[in-house]
Amino acid sequence: MQSHKNYINYNNYKKYNKNIRITKMEKEHISAVAKLEAEVFAVPWSQQAFSDAFRMEHAFFYVAAADNDVVGYCGATVAADEGEITNIAVAPDCRRQNIAKQLLQDTMAGAYEKGARRIFLEVRSRNEPAIQLYQNAGFQIVGIRKKYYRDPQDDALMMMYQYADII
Repeated sequence: MQSHKNYINYNNYKKYNKNIRITKMEKEHISAVAKLEAEVFAVPWSQQAFSDAFRMEHAFFYVAAADNDVVGYCGATVAADEGEITNIAVAPDCRRQNIAKQLLQDTMAGAYEKGARRIFLEVRSRNEPAIQLYQNAGFQIVGIRKKYYRDPQDDALMMMYQYADII
């Protein structure tokens, strides 16, 4: 049986990030997004969870694709004037190329367009690269959820971004 981790050779994209495009997720991306999620998270969303979220009116996703292969994604929901980043990931061999930064910026802009005036997320307290990404984007730590994550157990930092009122 072939591992799902071998479904794409990410090394082909490491030096060619100018070929990576950020687009809204389409139904045909769901399988690849779920496979990437399973590769990078200890407790991943299932393909069915992504499919269900994709059909929700208040949820949306962006994907980063290189030559039609998904190398990253970011999802969010918006209800009333609040948004939540539900998940964000970039293939391990494609990191450190600002892909996560662009996915996050596009998702934040999409949430604003859908009416969000602040946006929340949770991040593992030990995930320094992600915390730095979020802080650089303007998120601030607003709380801690003790023992929120498992495999391995970790606290969640609750972070929030407040959109500026521009008059």
